[in-house]
Amino acid sequence: MRCAILLLLLVLGAPAGAASLTDIRSEGFRLFDRAGQLRALNVPLPPDLLPAATTAISANDAFSAEELRDLETRLALLSGALDELELDPGLAGTLALPDAGSPFEAGGEVTLQLVYTPNRDLPPGAEIIVDTQQVLPGVIQNLDPASRNHIEIGVEVGAAAVANTGFGADADAVFEPIVDIRRALAGSLDGDEVRAAFRLTEGVIFAGTPVAITLSRLELPTFAYGRLPLNLRVRLEAGGYAYPVAPAEISLAPQRTDSIAVFAPQEVASDERVPVTVRVLDRFGNLVAGRIPPFDVMVDGQFRGRIASGDDPTP
Repeated sequence: MRCAILLLLLVLGAPAGAASLTDIRSEGFRLFDRAGQLRALNVPLPPDLLPAATTAISANDAFSAEELRDLETRLALLSGALDELELDPGLAGTLALPDAGSPFEAGGEVTLQLVYTPNRDLPPGAEIIVDTQQVLPGVIQNLDPASRNHIEIGVEVGAAAVANTGFGADADAVFEPIVDIRRALAGSLDGDEVRAAFRLTEGVIFAGTPVAITLSRLELPTFAYGRLPLNLRVRLEAGGYAYPVAPAEISLAPQRTDSIAVFAPQEVASDERVPVTVRVLDRFGNLVAGRIPPFDVMVDGQFRGRIASGDDPTP
């Protein structure tokens, strides 16, 4: 009788639809092996593949039933995405930044016009998702055009970009601004990702149709990167995997000279020759690029030497 009661409790206590730990771990190892095979073929791998596979391999009894179901769903989407990418690595389309005018000053604001061109037809339910939050200081938003970091989207008709209009044979294409929330993986130290996105609610965007994307008053990082990627993801069907699009890039350069920093030993013996380093910096501490004037070295008001002028490369 006790055995029957215990069995009943076990059955009733098992979460409905809970994924098998063994199956999830096996799928994680399989995706790892698959990633190695595709990398050898120069197939671009989704950036979330290895984190998801690692999480699957390390899944344990501490994962809740909801976390296991979420992980199982992600693994299934990634597996299908790898199948598609193996057949067509460029299926997500292309992102271009015509007339970028870069390099731009680090820490400044800029308005950018990007063009996304899909390689496949986008049906109702398809989504275009902004995926650049990790490298930008502000939050890209699609709700308030008067605020910084606003993004809007439209379909190019001829030479003009007309918001919420169609293209070609389908003149009823409409994008709806939405917020895409990507839950953090179980056990991850990262938080949930909240990203501005647009869902196609009516009509079809045909393959090859230029989609105009405008980023207004975009706040740039204060660190002068060599190149700054601007990333998109595209969900080709409702509920499908969000494929990363190869990023467009801009260059960031330092701002104008704001300060001069001098580095020298604190203690110097009499008549000792020591190195003196001068750094010309912008207001964010970036090394200023371009022509640098000569500097005279004075010790107790006495001229001791001169640092010759020269050119500093862009950091």
